[in-house]
Amino acid sequence: MAVSSEGTEKRITTLLDEKIRKKTEQVFPDGIKSILANINLMRRATDPKNLNPDVTETAYVGAIFLLFSRNRELIHFSTVCLLHGGYSSVKVLVRAAYEGGLYMRLFNKMPNLAGEWFKDTEKFRKKWGIDTAQQELFQKGSRLYKSHRKLYGELCKYAHPSSEGWREQRYGSKVLWRPWFKAENAEESIGLIFYVIVQTWLAFLATIEKQIGKDFLPEIYTRLQNNGGMLARHFVVYTKTEDIIPSQEPEKAKSSMKNWPLTTSRTS
Repeated sequence: MAVSSEGTEKRITTLLDEKIRKKTEQVFPDGIKSILANINLMRRATDPKNLNPDVTETAYVGAIFLLFSRNRELIHFSTVCLLHGGYSSVKVLVRAAYEGGLYMRLFNKMPNLAGEWFKDTEKFRKKWGIDTAQQELFQKGSRLYKSHRKLYGELCKYAHPSSEGWREQRYGSKVLWRPWFKAENAEESIGLIFYVIVQTWLAFLATIEKQIGKDFLPEIYTRLQNNGGMLARHFVVYTKTEDIIPSQEPEKAKSSMKNWPLTTSRTS
């Protein structure tokens, strides 16, 4: 009995996906396990059983929970792309998660803006674009502001049809015809995923501590400590700029939510 080309292609795709996933988990076992643990903890953090509805009904807290939940999904599917060799697609999703985390931090600084965001999102985005939000949070012209602009600019190359982006899809001057495991690209992706994980957690905790209290899912702080180590290990592969990496020390992380990101003790 003849085998259809469609069936053959489907089996090849399945085998390629499985091979890339196993290789990624083999080379980066701690990183993958930690990312999945974060995603599971994020699901618990948004479980209605753990929340007081009266708290989340306010515009400010509601916006934070909505953006946090959206970032949880973006991080989840970034990981799916990572495990299937979709390194360029990881950067597209990370860019969206970065924007969500940025608005979470903006609302933490100016809670009244959450109401404007809910009232007319398009009008809000025109008034508070990404660059405007970065200027408000990081002070235009500062080293920190420039670091964020650099990172966001790199991610934008993948979200738009730029010839400078999507380098993971090429082998020399040729476009790859199938997914491909490459340790360097996988580690870049892992570092970026951890970056938005930490960004999202810290902005979320800044709200939780004020509105619910520090006793809400205390294991988040333990997870945050682990994330700091993973971030320091993998993120430097992507960029030498370290201003945007939060502190690896949990006590500093807990006590400095408003001033995140911190400069680490590491030097480039």
